[in-house]
Amino acid sequence: MAEHYSDPLPIQRLSERHPGITEAISAYYHEGAAICFARHFVSPTVVEVTSVFQGENRVAAAESQLGLVAVGRSYKGSGADYMIKEAASLPTDREIELYDLYEDAFRFEISGVDAGYPSTISARLDRKIQQTRYGNRSEPAIAGIVGFKLRVVRLAEVNP
Repeated sequence: MAEHYSDPLPIQRLSERHPGITEAISAYYHEGAAICFARHFVSPTVVEVTSVFQGENRVAAAESQLGLVAVGRSYKGSGADYMIKEAASLPTDREIELYDLYEDAFRFEISGVDAGYPSTISARLDRKIQQTRYGNRSEPAIAGIVGFKLRVVRLAEVNP
C-alpha cells in the first residue's frame, strides 16, 4: 500500500527531537538539505513523501507523519545508518541507558539523490533495500531515498 503525505518535513533542529542526533549532525543535515533543495527550488518547496509498507506494519521514517525519531547510530555492519522508534515510546528521562533506547527500534537506511529521474530514485531504493537485507542484524528496517530535484521521499519496509 502506498501512502502520500503533505505535511511539512521538519528538517530544522533535529537534535531537539531526536535523541540520537547531536546538534552538530543536525546542523550538518539541515545545511546539506537546504543546499540540495536550493540548487533546484526557491524556499519553501513541497516534498512528496511516499511510503510502501506491508500488512499492519505501517512504520515510516517520516517524523512529521508517524512520529519516528532517531535514537542513535545503528550497529556496525547492520546495513543501516540509524536506529529509529516511535517518539511516543521514548521515556521522558534523558538519562536512560542506550540499550533501552534501542529496544524495539527499527534500522533506518537513508540516502539522497541530488538530480535524476524517477527510475534513478527507484534503483537507489532497491540498492538500499538489499543493503539492509544483507546487514548482520535481525531488526526490521526501513530504507529510504530523498530525491532533491524531484522533491520526493520514498520509503520502504524491509523485513530481514
